[in-house]
Amino acid sequence: EALAGHAEALGDRPRAARAWLAAGEDALARFASADARALLDRAVAAVPADDPVLTGRIHLARSRACESLADFEPALHDVRAGVDHFRAAGERRLEMTALRRYLSDLAPVVPAQELEQQLATGVRIAHEFDDKAAQADLLGGQAILAANRLRFAEAIELGRRAVAAGRAGRNEEALAGGLDGLKTAYAYLGETERLAPVLAELEPLLRRQGRLHLLHW
Repeated sequence: EALAGHAEALGDRPRAARAWLAAGEDALARFASADARALLDRAVAAVPADDPVLTGRIHLARSRACESLADFEPALHDVRAGVDHFRAAGERRLEMTALRRYLSDLAPVVPAQELEQQLATGVRIAHEFDDKAAQADLLGGQAILAANRLRFAEAIELGRRAVAAGRAGRNEEALAGGLDGLKTAYAYLGETERLAPVLAELEPLLRRQGRLHLLHW
């Protein structure tokens, strides 16, 4: 934060923006969400227009701060801005990271068609890079969306693919995301015999990871 102020005074906007970003991310890590948002506002104001990657990173960080403050519309605006900047820069991996933000608590405020399109784009990029963890996460999100839209056969297929990707990637966090998608499909259908083993595997995973926001479901 001190470095950012000095860089601004010197007119060094790139260094100021990077320093405000670092300060904002540090505040987020300490759960000081309001401070983080204020710091990241400074980063947005400082970042040069010709640096889409840095701009995208700042927007993505600010989206997390806004989300933690339950200010969902600005958070969604920042996610969209992050995706657009990474896409413009041709940074496909960063674009995929930004698209995974659609799986957060923002999902209920995203129009269904936009959510469907963005998750599908994320899955395509995850396949391009053979990123099993991202595949599991995004396919799990697609499974939940399909179940919410009453497309249950599709939801089960997507959930199974998500779980398979999570196992292939040997990533417990990704596997939990896949199991969560499959769980939703079985739960909506009342398929309790199929649901029980999914929950038996999913619950201890979530407890180990401390992911209480998924565990309560």
